[in-house]
Amino acid sequence: MKKSYPFILLSILLLFSIIIFNKAHSSNGFQKDKDLAITGIISSIGAVNKNSNDNEIQSFRYTITLSNNAEQDIGVESITPVLSEKFLSRVKDKNVTLQVNQTIKKNSSLKLSGEIIFDTKGLEKKDILAFEPFVKEVKIIEERVIKESF
Repeated sequence: MKKSYPFILLSILLLFSIIIFNKAHSSNGFQKDKDLAITGIISSIGAVNKNSNDNEIQSFRYTITLSNNAEQDIGVESITPVLSEKFLSRVKDKNVTLQVNQTIKKNSSLKLSGEIIFDTKGLEKKDILAFEPFVKEVKIIEERVIKESF
């Protein structure tokens, strides 16, 4: 039991540092498109599941809020977080595309959540933090209908 205390403390400290990092950078604003914008990002790192004693596998969880400022509805097919090379080298399943297949009505938002499992074998907290930024950009595949008859 004593061996798990440092890992639990490490996980909690890492979670708080990511939340603080995200809040510090949110004041700069998010990259915004005229029609579709990322208006919120929350991420955390922790155990894959609460009952797991496997300290060498961790979960990077994220929630992205997409806002539709367009004059029409926008269908979002999928989103793909583009990971940093250091982080990607530790990711278990390289296919991190999140299938969405939902429509965001005009002037509304949609929250999308995903999870990326990665290997932390032999890593300390500072090594994991060196992966930042975990996600470099987000690719969005969308579908729009342009109402134009001819």
